[in-house]
Amino acid sequence: MDVYMARQPIYDAVKKVCAYELLYRADKENTFAGGIDGHTATTNLVADAIGVFGLDSITSGTRAFINFTRELLLDYFPLVLWCSCDCWFCSCQFSCE
Repeated sequence: MDVYMARQPIYDAVKKVCAYELLYRADKENTFAGGIDGHTATTNLVADAIGVFGLDSITSGTRAFINFTRELLLDYFPLVLWCSCDCWFCSCQFSCE
């Protein structure tokens, strides 16, 4: 099975890549699939970013920004990821304590 995603660089004031926005892609056409909901797209993206590609290899050790649906945010999905993976998946300041 082929797995796809896109990464959009985020630059700082001196035009250095400081992070990447990770984007779900359903196929090699490099477009978001209209038939999939945001919840599924985000969970698939996170699973592929960690399990298939490896987050450090995708982001070259910088931060990763991922779009989350309201439902996933209310379920504390970013917090669960951060606490279990010791990685920042969003810019929110959560505490694992």
